[in-house]
Amino acid sequence: MIKIKLLNLFLALIIFSSIALAAPSLTIQPEISLTTFIGVEKTHYINISNPTNEIAYNVSFTNIPGFTFTSREIPGNTTINYEFKTKTNSSFSETYYSTMSFLYLENITSTPKTHNITLSSTGISPNSIAIKKGDTISWFNSNPTQTLTVTGESSTWSITVLPLNHSEKTFNNIENISYSCKISGTTYGADIFVESNLIEDKIHNSAYDKTLKINLNSTFAPTTISLEIFIDSFNLEYNEAGLGVGRITNNGEFTALDLFISMPWAVFENNSFNLEKEKSKIINFAISPEITKTSDTNKTYIKELTLSGTNIGVIKKNISIFVKYKKINESETQGTYTMDEVRKMLEEMLRLAGNETQNTTTIIYRDKPVYYNFTQEEVSNMDDRLISLEGKGDRTYNLYKQESDKVKEDIESIKGDSQETRDNVDAKLKEMKNLAENSTSALDSIAQEFKEQQERDLRAKRIKSIWSWIKGIGGILVIISLGITFFLIKFKKNKIKDLT
Repeated sequence: MIKIKLLNLFLALIIFSSIALAAPSLTIQPEISLTTFIGVEKTHYINISNPTNEIAYNVSFTNIPGFTFTSREIPGNTTINYEFKTKTNSSFSETYYSTMSFLYLENITSTPKTHNITLSSTGISPNSIAIKKGDTISWFNSNPTQTLTVTGESSTWSITVLPLNHSEKTFNNIENISYSCKISGTTYGADIFVESNLIEDKIHNSAYDKTLKINLNSTFAPTTISLEIFIDSFNLEYNEAGLGVGRITNNGEFTALDLFISMPWAVFENNSFNLEKEKSKIINFAISPEITKTSDTNKTYIKELTLSGTNIGVIKKNISIFVKYKKINESETQGTYTMDEVRKMLEEMLRLAGNETQNTTTIIYRDKPVYYNFTQEEVSNMDDRLISLEGKGDRTYNLYKQESDKVKEDIESIKGDSQETRDNVDAKLKEMKNLAENSTSALDSIAQEFKEQQERDLRAKRIKSIWSWIKGIGGILVIISLGITFFLIKFKKNKIKDLT
């Protein structure tokens, strides 16, 4: 018994000599910057190190709206990737502060307790009990008539317990105690083991807390968009409209938000919309050149079609627009002539040049001067007719000059579409629009058919250019004939004046 007491005393001294355990000291980076996507739960990590030998328990952070923190345990001499999540529902940039706290083991003094022991005719129950220093034993005498006495070993102390009553004693020393009680003529023995009231418990000390600064940027999740333009080259009159078609496809994992498509000279059927992931949308647009001067025609313009959005990068496509030559000012101030009208004017000039006039006077050319008698009125009428003929000749010459220049331009650029081709294109565009809602593969087929149609149109244009060459050569011959005619007319005019 004495050896046991000495051993317990030795253990108690060891415990007293180490009243407090060493507390861990965790380290984290003081500031982090995060980007999260609206409506999307995103996982983030931060390194936390425990350089001490002690375990850090229940490592966590104070709550922040939109953040989810978990509780972790970090062993001694360990660095972990601490995981937490964010999920936001709006766009913003904010700075938050969160406190990291943890628990650690510490030797603390236990709270004193009272332990009950019953004295009855069958003995002491329990007859062996372990208590902490500062705890109290309460003995209860269950005998209704007999007073009982609890006596410590070697009679160092004794307690009287009246019938059906309690008596208490507090033990403030670390020791093992044996005691006895005589009940109804029988002596019963029991033991009390008084242990240290220092215990290990998990505690929190705010002095070891750390503050983390979090810069959070909440934005829309990015996605990937592709843009196809099926017709990217146009050949138009200055006052003509061309129809274009394209396709936008969302190849990303999120909805493309606030898409906006624009281009100078263009009007779109719908140029502002959202597009869900893995979806496509057909875009239809009309192009109308904004040209007001002749000098701005017969040129190729490159216009930039731009697609932008809240969560996509800007996409740009170049559209080529050739504006055919047009003498805009002359068309607004002077009358125009059809080819039939030009032919009639030309025939009249040739008839006049061949003396097929309504004048009944016959002019005979001789080797020597011949004098003619004309009245002043006849001479004036002839002069007026020659002036009118000369004016018509000038207009006809200008028309053929313009036609000749246009032929050259057609040969150089191989431009221009027939009305039949434009009608064909319009029909195909309508067909594409009808099929677009049901099948994107049909669009690809139509796009291929467009390319083949363009190749056929190009061959037709080449044939047209050959005829234009022929027409140009004929025009040149006509111009030469007109030059000779003008010479003869002026010669006659001078002869008439001389005769007058």
